[in-house]
Amino acid sequence: MITKWKLANFKCIKQETELNFAPLTILAGPNSSGKSTLLQSILLIAQTLSSQLNSRSVVLNGGFVELGQFSDVCSFQSESESVLIGWECTPLIKPVDRDVWMKGAFPKISGTVVFDTQMEAPSLVPSSRQPILLKSSTLSVTSPGNNKGNPVPESTAELVINRDVSKLPPPTNQRENGEEYGFKVELDDNSLEEINRFNPTKKLSVIGCELHHFLPHTLALTALELDSGEPQLGTMYVQTPFRIFNEVKYLRSFFAGQIKYLGPWREQPRSLYSGTNYHNSVDVGTHGQYTAAILDFYKELQIFYVPSSIFKTPKELSTVSDTNNVVECALVKAVIDWLKYLEVAESVETHDRGFGYELKIILPGITKPLDLVHVGTGVSQVLPLLVMCLLAPIDSTLIIEQPELHLHPAVQTRLGDFFLAMALSGKQCLIETHSEYLINRLRLRLALAQDDSLNALLKTYFVEKTGLESSFREVSVNEYGAINDWPEGFFDQSLSEVEAILMAAMSKRKARRGGKQCLV
Repeated sequence: MITKWKLANFKCIKQETELNFAPLTILAGPNSSGKSTLLQSILLIAQTLSSQLNSRSVVLNGGFVELGQFSDVCSFQSESESVLIGWECTPLIKPVDRDVWMKGAFPKISGTVVFDTQMEAPSLVPSSRQPILLKSSTLSVTSPGNNKGNPVPESTAELVINRDVSKLPPPTNQRENGEEYGFKVELDDNSLEEINRFNPTKKLSVIGCELHHFLPHTLALTALELDSGEPQLGTMYVQTPFRIFNEVKYLRSFFAGQIKYLGPWREQPRSLYSGTNYHNSVDVGTHGQYTAAILDFYKELQIFYVPSSIFKTPKELSTVSDTNNVVECALVKAVIDWLKYLEVAESVETHDRGFGYELKIILPGITKPLDLVHVGTGVSQVLPLLVMCLLAPIDSTLIIEQPELHLHPAVQTRLGDFFLAMALSGKQCLIETHSEYLINRLRLRLALAQDDSLNALLKTYFVEKTGLESSFREVSVNEYGAINDWPEGFFDQSLSEVEAILMAAMSKRKARRGGKQCLV
């Protein structure tokens, strides 16, 4: 789960900006203010680590986003040609870990990468590869201490990588094309000690690193024979130290497999839908185009989820750590549960017809299953969202843009409950929205909760633009559901309209009582 995200010189986010993320993080603000830019940076890291071409330090155009050329990503009129992206992740294993996670009792995996296009030695770039874009990469793993029994202090393992134009000596097993780029490496003392622990007759020194994308894969070492004091010829390649190796493995798995994205637009409804994306058999697609196939594949899969029934008795939301709210059932039953709660359908069924997948909906008051082409767009909008979120494993980060499109205000309101249910079940939601109904429902849930535990699940940011630069302002919602410092432009349009209506009505009544023409 992502706990922090940092950006600098990335499109309209020019100044270095670090944001704290909660299990449910809301991004609101005017059109073109920079909300999607933040999400695109996360998707950029995800599609890079999903790529099978390990030699590519960054994948600008992939399955999630198409960002064009590197010059399109750099902030306009910036003096720097470097882009910085950083993060802090904390693994979450199961819903019961929620309270422990919020107390900071899990390892924190921090990373920062800096990309640029400046090449000190362009001749090192083989013609078959794109130019190297990675300038530096830092990875830090902080393990929490404990005070039980024998106290264990907090400890940190760190690996710092900087690009070096000198090439490393080729290893015994040749890399692709026989080429290898040099990266200077710095390790913390504990990690160096770990490397030398398994080689008592040699003193090993790190001279470089081989990367997969921007993460360390193997270290290049030279050895000094302790008996003779003579350096050993050649270069030894070993995996990264144990703690760093494990956390790199987690980062690859998390960003490549547990970042889920659903854009604002849906595929046009049809009678038959195509099969799933062969690259990812659990992906509904960025437009929901594989929803029918995915739901048919996994409809009987047992999942853990928070049922809609707890929102009919809000007192059960009072304690975040109450895992009794999480139940197990088949995916299709969970989808139907939330379809009913959102009041967009009574049931859903899928069928594999051999040459495509059929998806039918049963609406309230109608017993005959109907194709989506014969029902409103609300079901088409909501169904991919439910399938993606409910099927996603615990510790996933679900990125969703404008989920409220084409939905009645009452449905938008209940979507707030659904996203809160995802957070309660151990999944993170990053929501970009223009819906005041959704946000007001979350405020209501905070006010209804009997303690303050739900507040830790929610963060809201108001994004605004001054000139060409975006800025992020946290909107603080207290335990009573009130906004402490209401930003100008933050869903105040309806309040302004209501005020204008009341003033106009008062003016009209006053004018008519006096027998005068109303000028408003």
